[in-house]
Amino acid sequence: MSCAPNSNNEIDFDDEDDELLLKSVNECEAEVTKNSTKAQFPLTSGDGQIVPLQKFRHGYLWVSDLSSQSWCEQQMFYKFTIPGVIEENPAMTKGTDLHLARELAAHDVVQVQVTSNEDIWAIKVLNLLTAINAFQFGQTIAREVPIFGVPFKEEDIFVVGLIDELRFDPENYTIDLSELKTRTSRMNPSKAITKQHKIQVMLYKRLFDNLVKGTLSKNTIAKHLRLDLNKEFGDQIVKHLEEKTIIKKNLNDLMDHVFEKMQSLTCINQLHVEYVYQGTAETLSHVTHQYDEGEIKTLYLDYLKFWKGERSPIGVEIEEAWKCQRCDFESICEWRTKKSEECAQRNIQKNHLENTEICTFCILRIKKSIIASEILEDYKRLQAANATRWNSQLHMICSVLNVPELELDKIDCKTKLSSYERKLLSELCTILEPFDKATVLVQGEKTVTASLPIPVTLGLKHQLKLISVDYNCKMIKSLKSSVEERLFQFVEDEAYILASFLDPRFKTRWCETEQIDQCLAVVKDKLSQVPTSSEPPCDQNSPPCKRAKNDDLFSFMPAPSVERKRNPSGISVSSEMDDYLSDNCIDMSKDPLLYWHSNCQRLPRLAKLAVQYLAIPATSAPVERLFSTAGKTFRPERCRLADGTFEKLMMVKCNGKMLK
Repeated sequence: MSCAPNSNNEIDFDDEDDELLLKSVNECEAEVTKNSTKAQFPLTSGDGQIVPLQKFRHGYLWVSDLSSQSWCEQQMFYKFTIPGVIEENPAMTKGTDLHLARELAAHDVVQVQVTSNEDIWAIKVLNLLTAINAFQFGQTIAREVPIFGVPFKEEDIFVVGLIDELRFDPENYTIDLSELKTRTSRMNPSKAITKQHKIQVMLYKRLFDNLVKGTLSKNTIAKHLRLDLNKEFGDQIVKHLEEKTIIKKNLNDLMDHVFEKMQSLTCINQLHVEYVYQGTAETLSHVTHQYDEGEIKTLYLDYLKFWKGERSPIGVEIEEAWKCQRCDFESICEWRTKKSEECAQRNIQKNHLENTEICTFCILRIKKSIIASEILEDYKRLQAANATRWNSQLHMICSVLNVPELELDKIDCKTKLSSYERKLLSELCTILEPFDKATVLVQGEKTVTASLPIPVTLGLKHQLKLISVDYNCKMIKSLKSSVEERLFQFVEDEAYILASFLDPRFKTRWCETEQIDQCLAVVKDKLSQVPTSSEPPCDQNSPPCKRAKNDDLFSFMPAPSVERKRNPSGISVSSEMDDYLSDNCIDMSKDPLLYWHSNCQRLPRLAKLAVQYLAIPATSAPVERLFSTAGKTFRPERCRLADGTFEKLMMVKCNGKMLK
């Protein structure tokens, strides 16, 4: 059942956790509340400010408000405070459509006219009653079940939610909860996302169980929602109740009836979250969560401190800063700026930075001293660090360590590296070397880089695992955590999955056995959208491949020279994909674009995808190099250059090799 204030803002309560629907629900209730004669009693904090609970909500919270705080509280706060509306996008529309389709498969949606807050909550209570009656009359599934109450008596805050699906097992007399989540990618959700969904289903269970146990009273509901329990329902509500043979005129009588029936049920047993791919509506995975009352209570009480005005909103920790890349408020986020400054201040105190400063002083001394330069003339030139590249400091340290300690001791310098400090820096270089290689690879300008983020990320994880055997320190653990939290988002990105597959150096070599099916499904889905070509195929063979070195970032992958089986995953693929997978991977030193140039007629549709995805630069480094070139060209003495002249000079400078 759904409600509509007057004849506008008709709302189907099919998914309260969808931001668009939640916004519409709040607008619907705000419109009815605006015309209500009930007085408003906003709560204020100690400094007299209206607390967020009253400022952003109507005195009660949605379960989605609390679960979204686990992702980023600061982001949620900005959504409330920065002007603007939530724009509808195809992904949100598809998710809503899937929810609605499942709801309609379970029961009909009836539009009912409402005129007051009492009518709105009568509909919620009736929808709950519908689920109870469904179980009592032999049905095993109830969808879109409203739930409400005070989760924990320690904090008298009212919370409302909508359970996607309840499954009743009459034989064992158990009820399981299932929450539907749609995804635009076929990859499994990250830990941060699953944590958010776990909080959501645990709160649902807590609210449902409280109703079953009879701990929620009518007076509590009336107090929090400012309802008149004895006020008679509107005509359409009364008519609908009579059609269901329920002779109740007000919320007082209706709640007595529903609460009595609710206590005949049992508490929720298991908590499930179902992840569905939006493109095909197929189920990707089921995740079962264990209810932990201590965990949810601790999180809930902490989240309420924000809503009660007891603390400011909290953003993500440094380890989860990758979330900021998906945030619309990244450029204005005060929390992000504050954390960056704290991290920089904390790192200054570390020994590694102190040793790096010693290296810097040594290089400055050597550059200013003719005697020092003569002593080191037989060694490679020492490299100074710069402010634009993080790995320039690493190169500086390595260049200093390449000079024997005895030779450096001959230089007259107040600060020198001890043997122990050289050892620490040597370990630092060993640990950071894979990251230096990764940086150089993904910042390539004249090579294919779009296919590198996923293999490089997995390669870093593998290299850290090998390094941890010799250096089992906190830094390794922090790097492992950072790689997983910040870089593993690329492993789920469809564009990078396609690029890695379409790179004949990798194909599916980077995939674990259980990932191959997911990878091929993504490629097959995208390949089906490419128009077929009638061009005659040509037979071209790839050159033989070489085994990667053990210290290579890609050493975790199987040898490319081993002939791969056709259709390794066992699922049905197109003939082009089958032919492509049957070819040996090309050598890592070869150019993937030359491979596709040679095989564009034999694999026409895959070649079109390759041109589209392999042309994507993995980083902004090539563009940033243009700024350096522009700075050298547009000097103060050339400040009167015309725009057209400057553009031509840049064209010649950056593409001069092509003109030869």
